[in-house]
Amino acid sequence: SSPQDYSLKELSDDQCWLILKENALGARKVPNRRQEDIGLKIAEKCQGLPLAASVLGGMLRNKGTAEWETLESGLQRGENNGIHEILKLSFDNLPYPSLKKCLAYCSIFPKDFEMERNQLIQLWAAEGFLHSNQRNNMCMEEVGNMYFTILLDSNLFQDAEKDDYGNVLNCKMHDLVHDMVQSISSSKTLRLIESGSDDKETFPIQYLAPERSEKEMPFPPSERFKCITTLFLLEDRSLNDRKISFFMLRVLSLRSSSVKELPKSIGKLTHLRYFD
Repeated sequence: SSPQDYSLKELSDDQCWLILKENALGARKVPNRRQEDIGLKIAEKCQGLPLAASVLGGMLRNKGTAEWETLESGLQRGENNGIHEILKLSFDNLPYPSLKKCLAYCSIFPKDFEMERNQLIQLWAAEGFLHSNQRNNMCMEEVGNMYFTILLDSNLFQDAEKDDYGNVLNCKMHDLVHDMVQSISSSKTLRLIESGSDDKETFPIQYLAPERSEKEMPFPPSERFKCITTLFLLEDRSLNDRKISFFMLRVLSLRSSSVKELPKSIGKLTHLRYFD
């Protein structure tokens, strides 16, 4: 039989409400009629998109009727409340400024990339986003785990893969969440696709993650690159002394590169906290 194309239709408002309710309340019942009415109005704003319903549901997790009302009136004020506005709203609603930095940092990964939980927490720590919380007696790793869980519960991270004990090993970001994260961090992250493609820009870059390319590209010898703190090298890149001593690296990942020998100047990377 020949393959057929199926056109995916938007979900109904009722289906969006079911997704939103499940993400906000789990197996619990809606506490009161007022909250259900507000929830149905919020579900209408999802425009039939399951991602919007799950992200809004994540924002309402463990929240009371008053907070449901606040979100609903905020959506009323928005012009068209497309998915991009809803995702930006969920970013703005994250409880800690450092958590926003952790999410924005994920723009260094390509789309559909499988992010390892433990590695991600180590990268966040190396960049200085995780501060131990003396009041709650939490070390940096515990703060990182808490942040990771919040992003997972908010549905900004998804497709969690777990081990036999229920611990999350890795996850991904939806393409639209990735777009939102890239637009937020576009002034800091450069995914170098072709040499010199960014010559017109002037702001200093902090994170550099070159994409795979057919031919080897030199890094642009630009003033913009003096502040780089994270560098991911891919297989068709090489390191040389001048380049590496040029950076203020905290994170250097050669996991995907074909580097056989480290340059002497790696000893000059006095700020390095994570080396793979």
